[in-house]
Amino acid sequence: MSNHARRPPTHPSCGGVAAQITEPFRSPPVVNPSTEEDSGMTFRSTLAVTMLLASTAFAAAQTVVITPEEQVIVREYVKTNPVIVERPSNFELVVGAIIPDILKPGALADNKYQYVVMDGRTVLIDPQTRKVVYIMD
Repeated sequence: MSNHARRPPTHPSCGGVAAQITEPFRSPPVVNPSTEEDSGMTFRSTLAVTMLLASTAFAAAQTVVITPEEQVIVREYVKTNPVIVERPSNFELVVGAIIPDILKPGALADNKYQYVVMDGRTVLIDPQTRKVVYIMD
């Protein structure tokens, strides 16, 4: 046996000073690569389905179909009951835009939609949301 007492281990990052280990060493958790890939794939699949459903719901909410016969009826009604408004300079006339409160649309005979004539185009509006749902040229 040697006369030297056992010293704690030293490490160069400690400046050669002996380091006292007070906590037991814990190894990092073992990650199963196949489980990690599966959970990543599941997340991506879930995200893709969610985005698809959201876009489908959005598209369904925005789609208004006006048959050619209905367009003729609307045009004739609007000709005899015009509600012509000037487009505000900060307003872009597109489907989904919300008509500003200063514009007072007329009601179609069926009361399903309101309308205005803006920039020479007949604009159909959802009365509950004031959103543009259809633009007729």
